[in-house]
Amino acid sequence: SGTTLGSPGSGTTLGSPGSGTTLGSPGSGVAERALERAVLVTGYSYSERSAQARATMRVVSRVLARVRAVRRVGAAALDLANVAAGRFDGFWEAGLNPWDVAAGILLVQEAGGRVSNGDGRPYRYGDPLVVATNGPLQRPLLGLLRDPRARM
Repeated sequence: SGTTLGSPGSGTTLGSPGSGTTLGSPGSGVAERALERAVLVTGYSYSERSAQARATMRVVSRVLARVRAVRRVGAAALDLANVAAGRFDGFWEAGLNPWDVAAGILLVQEAGGRVSNGDGRPYRYGDPLVVATNGPLQRPLLGLLRDPRARM
């Protein structure tokens, strides 16, 4: 048994603990790009008036100055699956529920990526921030997110 996660037109990503991931064929995995060339993805509230949305926009501005691009696609689980598939190099988002991230976290880990909270410790359900990357970008992205001018 394992995790299946897919969206229309994107293919289906499969993973199970200790078995790696597949995306159409075995061996799919995270991309390995430097921070300056990274394409990241995040999520935020659709309410532009919320304090969380404003704080996230400050962080996005700070991060965008150091990476190739920051995207906002949709569901956190799909964002994480796209990190696992190598379509994005990293992801961060605050205020998520376990059902938003459980499948995607497994996929990132099984594809060889890293997942942590905002302090760099292993992510635990209920932590205020989840950060997932291709692995090598974990520390640099955490550094950008920790910048006091970019707090969420």
